[in-house]
Amino acid sequence: MPNNALLQIKQDTLSLIDDLKVICTSFGLGNDGNEYKIIMQCFLYKFLCDKFEFFFETKFPNKTIRDYKDFNEEEKEDFFLKLDDNKLPKLAYDELLSYLFEKHFNDNDLHLKLDAIFNRISSNNAELFNTKSTDKTTIALFESVSQYINEESKRANFTRALLDKLKNFNFKQAFLNLQNQQGYDFFAPIFEYLLKDYNNAGGGKYAEYYTPLSIANIIAKLLVSEPTQSVKIYDPSAGTGTLLMALAHQIGTDSCTLYAQDISQKSLRMLKLNLILNDLTHSLRYAIEGNTLTNPYHSKECHGKMDFIVSNPPFKLDFSNEHAEISQNKNDFFLGVPNIPKNDKSKMPIYTLFFQHCLNMLSNKGKGAIIVPTGFISAKSGVENKIIRHLVNERLVYGVVCMPSQVFANTGTNVSIIFFQKTPSAKEVILIDASKLGEEYTENKNKKTRLRPSDMDLILETFQKKTKKSDFCALVSFDEITEKNYSLNPGQYFTIEDTSETISQAEFENLMQQYSSELASLFDESQNLQQEILETLKGVRFE
Repeated sequence: MPNNALLQIKQDTLSLIDDLKVICTSFGLGNDGNEYKIIMQCFLYKFLCDKFEFFFETKFPNKTIRDYKDFNEEEKEDFFLKLDDNKLPKLAYDELLSYLFEKHFNDNDLHLKLDAIFNRISSNNAELFNTKSTDKTTIALFESVSQYINEESKRANFTRALLDKLKNFNFKQAFLNLQNQQGYDFFAPIFEYLLKDYNNAGGGKYAEYYTPLSIANIIAKLLVSEPTQSVKIYDPSAGTGTLLMALAHQIGTDSCTLYAQDISQKSLRMLKLNLILNDLTHSLRYAIEGNTLTNPYHSKECHGKMDFIVSNPPFKLDFSNEHAEISQNKNDFFLGVPNIPKNDKSKMPIYTLFFQHCLNMLSNKGKGAIIVPTGFISAKSGVENKIIRHLVNERLVYGVVCMPSQVFANTGTNVSIIFFQKTPSAKEVILIDASKLGEEYTENKNKKTRLRPSDMDLILETFQKKTKKSDFCALVSFDEITEKNYSLNPGQYFTIEDTSETISQAEFENLMQQYSSELASLFDESQNLQQEILETLKGVRFE
């Protein structure tokens, strides 16, 4: 498919998202805490309906979706088996958007009909789409949306406006042109665009962090450099799933199972959408809502069994309420738990706990990558220093990449990526200082930095080929790191080049004579200026 056609489909999708947001604003839901639920659910409903119809028309090329309503029970059962094999939802004809639009678009209770459809789809596909929390609470795929409009008289018109925008868009063209390639490259930037208004900074809200696609792709390509089959990949602070999606795409969606946990209800809702968009519906059952540090759900079955782990945890957060409980868990947090500060509890380095959890969850051949504040890599005290010493003494760390400032949307903190493994194999550590890469741009009056394709290529090639580069990459032995007081900062190991030139005795004497002559001339000029100033002062009179 021509690139310009794909670009047009992508642009139409972005326009649909904008249109849905405009409708929400028109009905008083702009920047409302529930707006994202409406946008996400409508987007997902349209996606699933179009995918269902596309699959039907692919399996029955001589039929249209209208013929589906005439299927008998046996024909439906046969079709549903095909849907099961492809991890697609079972939808009744009267649950499709096309039917709702055709038969009930002008009904005064349209909002109730859409709510009922959402509830039926969730109920009939619970096994495939439902997720759960750590306390086994079931979380359905859809929920009623009309409830978010307070004025009941506006609910039908609100629903009508949403459906009108959905009807005028079609994902089928995208499915048609993406069936011979993975849809990650198409849907990843769309998902990023979908999130941009709902990914507020909040100064450290648990799991509200979003990892830029460029960073996620670098991590995935550096972790997985050869074909891999039947692996478990895990993110204990999954957020919206960007790191996991990039890793799954690098491995192949049919070759991995995703495990995720996050405390944020909003993030989990977005993560579910991300999994469905990326053909990872089979992993929905392993997307868990809950506190990883106090109730690590996947530790029960998968402790020490994860093949790849990625994490972009919150850096600093007040966890004083859970501190006593966490401190009792000496096995999981074997390198210690940060103390509760007397003053600002919001600056407690919670990421150090996630780091220890990642180390525990890796399989013997497992590899991981975690995003940390750059200050961590040269920490001289606290739990941070204990983790670094453990990584170095046990030969677990094999790479560090320091990223440019302002590369993350939600934090001005400089960040670095630590690459580690469960079983020591590296003889040296790759230390890359990419802090000077990238280009600046402005978004919402804020200065940010983004990596260009050439920057990404430079990081990947340098890391993979282990190429020493002046002021950019150093290859350092573990003994050298120990001698440098366990610093993983690349700048500590760069060689300062001697740029001086060798000159002869005659050249030296000639230069000295030249400098002396110039200085003498400057001194003479200075004396003349002093004399002129004194003469001028003599002529000054009081009037």
